[in-house]
Amino acid sequence: MQPSRGLKLQSKLQVSSVCKGGAKQVNYLWTCASADGSTCTLPDAAANQQLLLGASDLAAASFKLETDYTFTLTAGFTGSAVTSTASTVVRFARSPLRAALAGPSGDVPATKNFTFDASKSSDPDNPTTSLKYDFSCSPQPCFSDVTYTGVRPKQSSWMVDASQLSAINQPYTFTVTVSGTAAGDTRQATASLTITPRPGNPPTGTITRFCGYDATGNLAACLAKHNPTQDLLAILRLDPDFRSASVQWVNAGGQQLQEGVNAQGTPSTTLTVHPTAFPTAGAVILQAVMRMPGVNGTASINVPLNNPPNCPQAPCFFTDINSTVFPAYTFVGAASGWSDADGDVLTYEFGQMSNGDYRALQPAGPSTTYTFRGFEPGSYQLYACAIDTSGARTCATAPIQVQQPAAVTPADKAALVESSVTKIDVEQLASTGDVSAVTDAMQEIASLAAFSTSPGLAAKQNALLTTLTTVMNPNDPGAMATSLNAADRVSDAGTAALTPEAGAALLNVTDAFVTSNADAAGVTDNQVNTATKVLVKGLDAAYSSPTNTGSQGRRRALLATSTASISAYNSLTSTLSGLMSLMAAGTPTGGSKTLGTSDVCMSVARESPLDGSLDSRQLIVDCSGGSSTAAAAGHRRRRSLLLDAPGATSVTMPDGFSAACATDPVCNQTDTTTVSQSYVSDPGTILGNVTNWPHASLVPGAQSGTQLTPISGVLTFSIGAKTTGPICSTANCTATLTIPVAGYNPDLSTTCLRLDPDPTASLAASSVGVAVVPSSITGTVISSVNCTSSQLGQVVAVQYTPAPGQGPATSPSPSPAASPQEAYAGVDDSPLNASDVGQPIAFSFK
Repeated sequence: MQPSRGLKLQSKLQVSSVCKGGAKQVNYLWTCASADGSTCTLPDAAANQQLLLGASDLAAASFKLETDYTFTLTAGFTGSAVTSTASTVVRFARSPLRAALAGPSGDVPATKNFTFDASKSSDPDNPTTSLKYDFSCSPQPCFSDVTYTGVRPKQSSWMVDASQLSAINQPYTFTVTVSGTAAGDTRQATASLTITPRPGNPPTGTITRFCGYDATGNLAACLAKHNPTQDLLAILRLDPDFRSASVQWVNAGGQQLQEGVNAQGTPSTTLTVHPTAFPTAGAVILQAVMRMPGVNGTASINVPLNNPPNCPQAPCFFTDINSTVFPAYTFVGAASGWSDADGDVLTYEFGQMSNGDYRALQPAGPSTTYTFRGFEPGSYQLYACAIDTSGARTCATAPIQVQQPAAVTPADKAALVESSVTKIDVEQLASTGDVSAVTDAMQEIASLAAFSTSPGLAAKQNALLTTLTTVMNPNDPGAMATSLNAADRVSDAGTAALTPEAGAALLNVTDAFVTSNADAAGVTDNQVNTATKVLVKGLDAAYSSPTNTGSQGRRRALLATSTASISAYNSLTSTLSGLMSLMAAGTPTGGSKTLGTSDVCMSVARESPLDGSLDSRQLIVDCSGGSSTAAAAGHRRRRSLLLDAPGATSVTMPDGFSAACATDPVCNQTDTTTVSQSYVSDPGTILGNVTNWPHASLVPGAQSGTQLTPISGVLTFSIGAKTTGPICSTANCTATLTIPVAGYNPDLSTTCLRLDPDPTASLAASSVGVAVVPSSITGTVISSVNCTSSQLGQVVAVQYTPAPGQGPATSPSPSPAASPQEAYAGVDDSPLNASDVGQPIAFSFK
């Protein structure tokens, strides 16, 4: 076990050994003892069923390397001296050093100096420790002057004069060997770059691997070897003098991989290589051929491949079947015969294939078996994945068939389901503190709900969701992924039956999933989509009303107090912000991504803020199909992952944004800027049942006493870490926000309102100008409006009755900002009367 990777110890409780009805709570405590008798102290996290220790926890506990430690879990009931124990032995070994070398690769001018920098090399076990750096060059002799040694500006770098190289048009490989400096530390790691000196001034650039962004927004460090089961994303950074060069990507054999045009009209500087194109072993070698009039140049990268887990002889995954008849079937899956060529310790994940996606039912752990539950009659593909310490995985599948029971009539089915439901003791499960026991029961309840109905089904469904929030662990990303999948499936069994408490539980699960992935590593697009689905279902249930019927059936009832409204507002906006951060972490410079559902759709685009690429760009949140980045003047289109939604929203960036960004230290502090948007199609999700808002005082030109009617959802717009405030630090810097509308009334005027960014006491708002109405017309139906805004934040389109003589506004100039003023609020479904003032409010405006 390598300390830099942290330590996770799992346990599985036999639920039948726990008191029925949850009469006694099970308590857990982990302890450790070293073989040499040295001190072994665990943090507070040791009082849980699973032991999760990060690299910092292990460092603080001062575990010794190459020493055996016995970890013991003691479980017992509250108030009882009877306990049960289980132990395992762990030995901590040094992690491999990470060698990193930055500098030129491919063709370089034969007359320039170049620096090779290894300062990003590190010891994962102790990132602050000093390392030894040795540089070399091959083939020998590298330099025409055999006494030439270059310049070492610092220990971790080497500056070389290319004119000193022995010959032009010949490749030379520069290598750094990184070594440990502690006594007895024999670890070494190497990294290399190859350059070819060329006459003249060939186009130059540098290729780097993209492995996402960390939680601080910086480029995440890549593993020394690329996992062969994951896409390889390479980014070419053209040097400033050659940004207009055309680019063609080729492999080691000179075969073209891709050439295209990105959104700026310059050649594609990103390349995604899928695992099917990798060699069976060794390394992936990529070259970018850069062409300028009369001269070409190349940049190259050599990416070593990790050896994934291997199972040379089937069966690698099989199921032990005692029964196949629903609901008494038992399928025990077992992974067998797996090994790793690099000697890594393997963990195993079990789950179900769903539309080509791997949906984990048991997170990765040391156990090689798992008992599958939660399948209604039908055919399924189960899987087991062996995973090495670098995250490379190899999977095997096994088919199963769940047979129909003898019961054939609806009454027989309902009776069978009710009998099975009564056997699920939620209180007993809650007392175990075992999240896997709870998620297994949730899968079973979902399968029962899919088979038939039962009087007790909804109660167990709701109780399990609320119980999940008491046993889940937001510090465990793997367990949170399975918790999210279980919450998604059990809530699909019938959202109409979900209570507000169960809805709140779904919101908590989504928040915990985001929290568990705070390091922004390893989250897939499918997981973000699942989290968005759970979020929407949670909002549907948490803020539902049993009296909400008819045309208002999909809208949320007006919340009884402003505190409840603010809770809904904060829950949604904070979770969306977290999900968009996860999306941005996997989006390279020049890339964009759109994910979500028809109710909540999110988009991110990451660009360089200083090269003009964002000027006048139209960035689209479109879950209905098409491109996520449409062309503003002079800009081309790019592809994006798109899902289903009723319409597209967009933000058209200000012309001259880049120049304004250059003068803003917050904007230009990094080489990329992420523009993020989210669109919530139902405004009631945030604001309650806001059929009419009695807040016309916000809108100059509105008739006295008129009410504001929302006709759109809520669009959120942010740039980088800025979610509020001016888009630019310069004057006249406005963006155009295009928002779909429904129920547009041509006899009314239209404007947009920006919600208060900090609703600590109210959901305040201010007026935003509406520049163009309509922007999209189908026959006589207006389907979207364009709002202009110089501020970031959340915007909703509303309509109102104009004052006499004003007339309906179909294409007005931007409305002036309203002066700050207090406005009253009221209770939904009836006009606000004077007697309503002072009653509990859902929201108020300033």
